[in-house]
Amino acid sequence: MFWLDAWEKKGVVYVFGKVLTNSSTTTKPVYVSCCVTVHNNMRNMFCLPRVNQETGERVNMMEVHKDMKKIIDRVLPKQSGASWAGKPVKRKYAFEVEDVPRGECDYLKVKYPASFPAPPQEICKEGKREGRSEATPAYSIALYG
Repeated sequence: MFWLDAWEKKGVVYVFGKVLTNSSTTTKPVYVSCCVTVHNNMRNMFCLPRVNQETGERVNMMEVHKDMKKIIDRVLPKQSGASWAGKPVKRKYAFEVEDVPRGECDYLKVKYPASFPAPPQEICKEGKREGRSEATPAYSIALYG
């Protein structure tokens, strides 16, 4: 199989492509269209600890966890019974955003069901204005790219 396109809706990823089959009408194998549906995906966010204005150092992971709880509470409805998990991880960053440190850094990786939406960018970017940890949501479809 090879895939041509992918699409995500409410946490379900649809992968469109072609698969090689043995045709009953010809002796040669034939490619036919197919769609693979991937359920139960998890959404990932990586949260960079904010800088403490007094010390100039990044805050500890417990502070980041508190900041993320406020953000996640806006996304996950309490009555749904959905939960989320977070753990400290080390990641390397090498892209164009100047405020994010280059090289290896500590982040809080947050996972929750992809059937719930990613937080709006304005919520995730509040860290720049209000001193909260900055979070970057990753979409489920990015796991298959």
